[in-house]
Amino acid sequence: MKKRIESTKDRNAIINDIINLLIEKNNFLIMVHNNPDEDAISSAVAFAILVKKFQKNVCIFIKDDIHDHFEYLVRICEYN
Repeated sequence: MKKRIESTKDRNAIINDIINLLIEKNNFLIMVHNNPDEDAISSAVAFAILVKKFQKNVCIFIKDDIHDHFEYLVRICEYN
């Protein structure tokens, strides 16, 4: 379950953890929850593009078939 991050200190700690992972790791797997909506898929695509900008390997795993309405997001992944 999502919970709101209340303090700037906690947000900064999360950001620092992500930055450290981008520095330390070379391979990333982004997993999208079941029955994803456009926001979930577009967030995964956006983060995957960010990871690629650091010359890292990244894959997105989506268990369910992607609805035809989201095909443009697949094309963005293929392009990048």
